[in-house]
Amino acid sequence: MKLRNLSLVLFFAACGGGKDPVVIVDSPGSDGGGFFPNSRNDMVLVTFPEEGSGLSFTPDATDEPDNQASPLSVNDQTGGFKIEGIHDIAGDRSDEYFERDTFLISTAAGVNQLTVRLQWDGNSSDHDYFLLEEPAAGDTEPVAVSSGTLISNGVDMMGAVAPEFATFIVEPSKNYWLWTGVYMENAAPGGEPVLPSPYDFSVFGDSVAPTDFAGNCDVNEAGEGANGTAGNNNIVVFGGTGTKQAAGVNVAAGTSVLVCGTLNSGHFLADPDDATVGTDDVDTYAFNMAVDGDLLVTIIGETEADQTAIQALAATGLLAVALFNEPCTPAANATLCPDVDTVTAGVQPRPQQFFGTSEVDYFRTHGVTAFRMIKTSTPNSQNTGNAADIVGPSTLAVFMQSDAPGVLTANIKYRLRVTGDNRNTRAPRIAGAANVTEANDN
Repeated sequence: MKLRNLSLVLFFAACGGGKDPVVIVDSPGSDGGGFFPNSRNDMVLVTFPEEGSGLSFTPDATDEPDNQASPLSVNDQTGGFKIEGIHDIAGDRSDEYFERDTFLISTAAGVNQLTVRLQWDGNSSDHDYFLLEEPAAGDTEPVAVSSGTLISNGVDMMGAVAPEFATFIVEPSKNYWLWTGVYMENAAPGGEPVLPSPYDFSVFGDSVAPTDFAGNCDVNEAGEGANGTAGNNNIVVFGGTGTKQAAGVNVAAGTSVLVCGTLNSGHFLADPDDATVGTDDVDTYAFNMAVDGDLLVTIIGETEADQTAIQALAATGLLAVALFNEPCTPAANATLCPDVDTVTAGVQPRPQQFFGTSEVDYFRTHGVTAFRMIKTSTPNSQNTGNAADIVGPSTLAVFMQSDAPGVLTANIKYRLRVTGDNRNTRAPRIAGAANVTEANDN
């Protein structure tokens, strides 16, 4: 079964586990090159094994992105860029997708963040995307930077438009492959997708700089005791028993809260089940929204030295920023809290959304994630359907996973910016003529 969110898989990969990519081959066909029609711009084949995703290059050496001769240069202009294409021939099932298309994009100097929106009309197909680094000569495995692989036919369970959407880090002045495919099954009611199915990408570039985080902090870390001791703010990892900082901080649409804290080198806490591994420091903050809405969370080191230290930790997969649900108390509703976590007696955080680091480096300059925050009583897959349960995520934790004390050799100061976002105005579906139109399937 297809996994819903690659970033969640990558987060757990940072803690170990995972499987090797599944190596697969193209199907023979009749496009003149010995492979299936409309496969000239496939580039990458994708499967979803038990954990992670399996990515492999297509074996046809003549494959190339649709616009190989004219890469789309993405800068930080207002209005973004539009790519149009169509998945119109079913049949090649050498991976878990029917037809696949790939476009070449290039980030302009200074552009270190992208927002990608993949959207299509109708509810008879499930489109997904991956952004991958353009491989260098001799590379044998694709490197994914971001993905949108929700099990969705373009609408959510209530019928509202639900495109594949993500905001993530990229390198300036670098080429990337923007890959899309139509999944071999519909999300609902099942069966094969109905083709042809046109789609479009809306791509927005941004330049994020340390000066964007300047100024006085709205929230300063307060409970900085060592993990596992009174007064600390670790409530989520390896038996943390602390208290969230800044409970009740409100975030409204169009406003930001700047949070400042420090990862402390002397707060290592061993895993109660394995004394050889543990966590160096955990800082936890709480925030609230009055209504359902979008959030944009960004993290950066306070000084240049802190930024370098964060990048070094990120390269090892040790640093993470995670979003959790508000803890659920069994005493209030035992049926919705079947598990008792070691975090706090009788409380189960039930993680819902993650972003952070792993084998893919998300922190070249900063870290970012965009997500929908649900603060209503709308049930979701994390509960049993009891509308009395508030299921929305509302706790943010910064933590560093390590395998022994001393990995964090010096304190690192960071700044978190939590912004009330609106994805439909910040990165809307672009109307009008496309900057790139698919034209080179074969």
